[in-house]
Amino acid sequence: MPVMKRTCQQCGKVFQRDLAPSQIKLGWGKYCGHKCHNLARRTRVKSICKQCGKEFFVLPSKIKNGWGKYCGNACRDFALTTKTKRVCQVCGKEFFVLPSQIKLGWGKYCGTKCQYLARRKGTLAHKGMKQCSVCQQTLPVARFTLRKKAKDGLHSECKVCQRQAELRRKYHLSVEELPLWNRALLLGKCMICGKPAQEEKTSIGTGYSLSLDHDHTTQQNRGVLCNHCNTALGFFQDNPTIFQKAIDYLTNPPGINGIAQQMENVTITEEALEDLVIEEAPTKEHKTKRTRTKKRVQRRTHVLYQH
Repeated sequence: MPVMKRTCQQCGKVFQRDLAPSQIKLGWGKYCGHKCHNLARRTRVKSICKQCGKEFFVLPSKIKNGWGKYCGNACRDFALTTKTKRVCQVCGKEFFVLPSQIKLGWGKYCGTKCQYLARRKGTLAHKGMKQCSVCQQTLPVARFTLRKKAKDGLHSECKVCQRQAELRRKYHLSVEELPLWNRALLLGKCMICGKPAQEEKTSIGTGYSLSLDHDHTTQQNRGVLCNHCNTALGFFQDNPTIFQKAIDYLTNPPGINGIAQQMENVTITEEALEDLVIEEAPTKEHKTKRTRTKKRVQRRTHVLYQH
């Protein structure tokens, strides 16, 4: 163990002691000996009563255990039984509550009714208006989506907050990046064909005709595309070589000569070619027979379940 120089917290004497870092963390090495250690434990410290403001002396061990706040039992009982004024966070009504209840996290609401309203996200719709649980704005009912399980039949979050939450969840956007991407999706243009944003329904929701394109392997957001260009990237498997072949095909189509050149190396017999022909669809007679047998089986099961 390294020899360390320490200063006694009681007498101020400098002393040396072999102490490990773990022992210093436990609180060792504060005093030069047992005498100073016992004296420090028995020496009372000055404290001020929280109720009457009177000065009194208390042991350090009691302060460490959470005692020593009041000068006596009278002040302690008076402080614990005297109710303090609070304001309800829902209705704004003033009420009184004990300090011990405030310490436990109570005393936020004036009653069970306000507590129930606060625990439910948002508030119920009233006179065609409803408060969003995220942005806390009072908006018309048309700005909320429908929800059967809710009491008022509406979602607690407005449509804008729902869209932003969907963007953050789906594309892993940060709080700083979200406003810029949201603005680009609503007011921007496709970065391939230049098509502007329009009122169409997409996977994100109504009002987003542009999609946020991202790499499925690295999860990196690449840009804003329309539905057709985004679907085309998916069909081409995000492969630049396939895109280049498609460009060559459009600029210089092969035609019948290219097909003939492709079929030169293909060798197949006539019998094998006949096997590749797709079989004809079943006729109406076959279909009626199938439906009749299906109905018979349904009747039999129905009779069995009745008995």
